[in-house]
Amino acid sequence: MSTTEASAVAKPGTAEIDVAWSDLGFEFRPTKSHLKMTWTEEKGWGAAELVDSPYVNLHIGATALHYGQSCFEGLKAFAHEDDSVHIFRPDENANLNFVGIDNDAKKYVTPKSPSVLPSITNKSLMQIAADEGFEVERRDIPVEEMERFDEVLAVGTAVVVTPIGSATRLEGDGETVKAKYQFSEEVGTTTRKLYDIVRGIQSGEMEDKRGWNFKVE
Repeated sequence: MSTTEASAVAKPGTAEIDVAWSDLGFEFRPTKSHLKMTWTEEKGWGAAELVDSPYVNLHIGATALHYGQSCFEGLKAFAHEDDSVHIFRPDENANLNFVGIDNDAKKYVTPKSPSVLPSITNKSLMQIAADEGFEVERRDIPVEEMERFDEVLAVGTAVVVTPIGSATRLEGDGETVKAKYQFSEEVGTTTRKLYDIVRGIQSGEMEDKRGWNFKVE
């Protein structure tokens, strides 16, 4: 790329769009193009390709169309103060998980189940919680233990963390309430601290000690 071409490339977060960058929500917003990278077992990730079309060709025999499971993985890109752009742990999965926090015992508890896919956000928060002095437990969680949690949340790529206000357990008839656990719908102190740390790392405002950010060249 020549000096002239490089100078013509806008800084991250400065392109003219129909809404202020600070007001952008987490939603699908059409863009002029996107980057496509193909992964194969033999070669791993291939080179990035700039693609104009927003469509993906899918074989009519694809299992996703015939009672099979499918997964669409999205990644956020973060602009840092030095105008560089980074994506967060792109080599991992980004699914939603449950977390219970016991502040008195300083425990961060999350389920271990073959029916729950790994969550890169939860994996990151578990490491941060351990760094902050919490005992991290990944195990089966008895329903009765819910009453001991001070903060209960769902964690995932979209919002990082979101409080769970209540959990209701029904009888076998699917209607009668067997037990109801009430939690705060506000973001708790520990949740806020963990959130601020992971967002600080993603945005480049805090040191990335573990090399989680991947710089987009």
